[in-house]
Amino acid sequence: GPLFHVTGTAAITGFTVPVGGVAATFTIIPDAVFTWTAAGNIALAGTAVVNKALTFIWDQTNSKYIPSYIA
Repeated sequence: GPLFHVTGTAAITGFTVPVGGVAATFTIIPDAVFTWTAAGNIALAGTAVVNKALTFIWDQTNSKYIPSYIA
């Protein structure tokens, strides 16, 4: 769904784009500190802040997800 919790601490390297290639915006609520990298389809690397909502917005032009913050 468009809103979910992440409880793990492993680095996120990318997200699976939905079937049909239409990517959606979604929000994560971190329950633990984790990082994400720019190695896959995420535009900028960063670190999640516990209980601070993190939204990823799909940029069709660059085929990358843009995070709402990079702590």
